[in-house]
Amino acid sequence: MNPLNHVDRAGRELAEKVGDDGLDKLIEKHIEPDPHGRGIADAAIKGRGVSVWVIRGEIEGGKGDFCYAAESFRIPVDDVRGALAFYWRNRMMIRARIALNSNDPAYVELEA
Repeated sequence: MNPLNHVDRAGRELAEKVGDDGLDKLIEKHIEPDPHGRGIADAAIKGRGVSVWVIRGEIEGGKGDFCYAAESFRIPVDDVRGALAFYWRNRMMIRARIALNSNDPAYVELEA
């Protein structure tokens, strides 16, 4: 099974539910650029320092369950939604970031 299935499904569902404006609001409220200037793929939850790409992995581990990821990092579910919104908008960059830490080429598949 493609390791991106649960997260991409959750991202697609969130995007369909809240629309572009809703994604923008979630990102603006919950996500900040990487304070070390490493780029888009290292953006994090505001005030918490947990990178979006790390939360993306936890969403996958919970088979798309936001609560699983929130509990794992002890952060509000809305922070996880913000991370998922950011991931959905920047998934190719974040997949490439994950690929840097993984031997699994599935993380860089070019599917929309």
